Amino acid sequence: MRKIIIGLVLSLGLMGCNPQVQTTEHQENKQTEKENKNISHQEDHTQANKNVVVKVNADQRQNCRSAKELIQYMYDSQFDLADFTPLSMPQYFDPKLSKLIEKDKHCAEKYGLCNIDFDILMDSQDPEDYRIRIENTQNLNKLRVLIHYGESEKNLIFEMNSEHCPKIKDIHYPRGKSLVEIINS
Repeated sequence: MRKIIIGLVLSLGLMGCNPQVQTTEHQENKQTEKENKNISHQEDHTQANKNVVVKVNADQRQNCRSAKELIQYMYDSQFDLADFTPLSMPQYFDPKLSKLIEKDKHCAEKYGLCNIDFDILMDSQDPEDYRIRIENTQNLNKLRVLIHYGESEKNLIFEMNSEHCPKIKDIHYPRGKSLVEIINS
C-alpha cells in the first residue's frame, strides 16, 4: 500500500504538481536504497563468515585422524620426540601432555638428561625390529598397543582425550608408571 502511495506521489511530483513532495520522497528513496545496500552488505559479510567457518570445520575434519590412525601413523613414521616443536606437538598430544613433554625437553637441553630417557612409543631405549598391533579396549578412550620384539611382547595403553580429533593424553607402560607420572617424577 505504501509503495502505491509513494509511486502516486512521485508521479504527481515528477509531473510538477508538488515539487516539495518530490524532494522528500526522493530523499526517502535514497535512504531506503542506502539501508538496503547496508543490509545486503551485512548479509554478504555474514554469508562469507559462514563459508569461512564451514571451510575451517571441513579442513579440521579432513586433517583429523581416528585414535587408531594417529597411533599407527606415529609408529609408521618412526616418531621421535627430538624432531618435534611446540607447534607440532598438539597434532599428537593433548595440551597438558604437550606442555609436560616440552618442559622435559627444555630440562634435557639444559641438564643433558631428564625424565624421558627412552622412546615413549616403544618403552625402550634402543628399539629393535618390531611389529605392532593396535587393539580397542573396553574403555572407549584407551587403545592397547601390542609390541612384538622377536619372542617378547609389551603392552602399552594409550589414553586418548575425548575430543573430535583424538590426541594422546597419557601412555601407560607395563612397568607400572604412565608417561605423565614419569615426567612429573
